[in-house]
Amino acid sequence: MKIVVLIILILVFVSCEDAVPKKSPEKSLENEGVTITDKPKEAEKREKNSSICEVRTVENSLGWGYEVWQNGAMVIKQEHIPAVQGIHAFSSQEQAQKAAEIIKAKIEQGIFPPTMSMAELQSIGVDIK
Repeated sequence: MKIVVLIILILVFVSCEDAVPKKSPEKSLENEGVTITDKPKEAEKREKNSSICEVRTVENSLGWGYEVWQNGAMVIKQEHIPAVQGIHAFSSQEQAQKAAEIIKAKIEQGIFPPTMSMAELQSIGVDIK
């Protein structure tokens, strides 16, 4: 009697195993060298570069500066004019805003850390004396 029950259990187990083929999407893609979680490198770069950037101007005791935020985190805090010797703030909020927009564009292009040249500062009307 025990042998009959054992044989029935074995048959049920074997028949259930063969009834459902074990084929998952991950397995079939692995045969092609791709997994579901893989992302192409170009897509990762686009995703990184298309992240949300925001600029804010801030007033301080010297004048104006700016902050650049990316995905809710501050990545640049510039309280004075970059590329100029000494500590000099922007004289107007508009100048600080224009400078921040240049830096934002560079970050979105994947340039980090971004820099500003004297020519860029002159192009937005910053007096660099």
